[in-house]
Amino acid sequence: MMRTLAATFILGFSLSLCAASGQPAGSAQPALGIALEDEPLVLPEVGLTLPLPEGARVEMGRGGSAILANIISKDDLWMLSIQNPASSVAGLTPREFGDRIINEHRRRHGQVRSWTEGDRLVETIERSRAVLVDRISNLKIAGLQADRFYMQMPDAVGDEIVVRGYTVVEVTSGQYVVFELRCETQHIEVSRLMYETLVAGATFVDPLMLEAERGKAVMRGQAALGRLSQNVYDEAAALVADRWERLYRPAPTGADADATELGYRRTRAWKGVRGELDPSTAPSRYRREDHQPGYLFAIQSRILHSDGSAIDSVARYFMSLDGKQEYWTILMTVRNRPGQTQGGPLPTYVETGVRDERMMRIVIHAPGEPPKEILPLIQGGGYISQVQTFLLPQLLILGGIADDYAFYAYSSQEQQIRLRTVSVQRPAHNPSLWRITTRLRVQDRPQVAEYAENGMWLRTHVGDGKVWEPIRFERLVELWRRKGMPMD
Repeated sequence: MMRTLAATFILGFSLSLCAASGQPAGSAQPALGIALEDEPLVLPEVGLTLPLPEGARVEMGRGGSAILANIISKDDLWMLSIQNPASSVAGLTPREFGDRIINEHRRRHGQVRSWTEGDRLVETIERSRAVLVDRISNLKIAGLQADRFYMQMPDAVGDEIVVRGYTVVEVTSGQYVVFELRCETQHIEVSRLMYETLVAGATFVDPLMLEAERGKAVMRGQAALGRLSQNVYDEAAALVADRWERLYRPAPTGADADATELGYRRTRAWKGVRGELDPSTAPSRYRREDHQPGYLFAIQSRILHSDGSAIDSVARYFMSLDGKQEYWTILMTVRNRPGQTQGGPLPTYVETGVRDERMMRIVIHAPGEPPKEILPLIQGGGYISQVQTFLLPQLLILGGIADDYAFYAYSSQEQQIRLRTVSVQRPAHNPSLWRITTRLRVQDRPQVAEYAENGMWLRTHVGDGKVWEPIRFERLVELWRRKGMPMD
């Protein structure tokens, strides 16, 4: 529901990074001494895996946009944009594609003079302030032909001169990936080093091969869930009958008293009827459709943010026994946001979702905005309901097969159907455990969860040192009160 987007912006160089490091000009080699994240960025759309610098944040492009992702340094000094532009001219080499980018900048920042010679239009660009300052056109990135160049030009408002760097890679015939660097002139040395290092570390997989592997993982997921009986769903729900969970960042001492509390939630799963989606309605007032049997999942949570605000949410999900229908409601309230009027109404977001087989409709109500309707398209197989996504670890463990799976599910955060990958393993050092690695979105760090042999959840590592663990309610209250955490 709440998204954030950010952005931030290179001057004469005579030596390329690879030449300075003693490497041939036509080869790209990663530089040493740059700290990288353990998990790279993966963009399945173009089969790209790219190393990420430590502390950088990733913002994914919106659907339909040529921008696949923006990587922004932790100090906001530079941004690397990864783009998959469409070419209207087939058979362009990376250099020819780069020429189009160069000419577009020269046109934008220059004067265009045109005339006709017979039936032909002739143009020249004069006095352009966009100048090519460095170029290598015989580069190879991950064994693929590439063209790299830097341009000097005015910034967006024309007040300063900046330089943009571009690396054009032809992934397959007619398909290009463009890496664009933006930074301020005074930060060019470190920015260019970082940029060329990251791009040199890029690897590409044939998108057709990647799609085939993804399809196999989806088919494995369908087969795994298709083998499960209703009794298995009953058992999975019983494993999450009523559980309190604590989100925290452990302290170096390992003591709970020294840990940083970040949130908590209560999760419940049970077999019931659709009318239980609304606890305020008495069973005696249920309509005929409210008696539809199925499985329900409820989450009540509070998550704290570094600005002092807290996000309280209550969500309830229902799935029919055959999985063909589902319904859900989510209420999210923001408390103590900086600048929020004391005593005034709290901003509350409401999402309702309905699905009948392949027909889905979601409506989002946000403060001060008209209702937003979303009609996601469910294509092919592999879609799972919201209830199934929450019970998925238990379902796969009870199914008893360690493998790599993929599923499609609606994401409220992304407001669209997304692919999620799930790897189920038995660790060699402790085969009595189950380890499930889930990637909810390609730009996210994977969540690594551990379960006992019977499917009972033990803990989940969600990245950035944060951990979810089950906790007794009384112990949770004791910890939060002792630390003066907001519990109202």
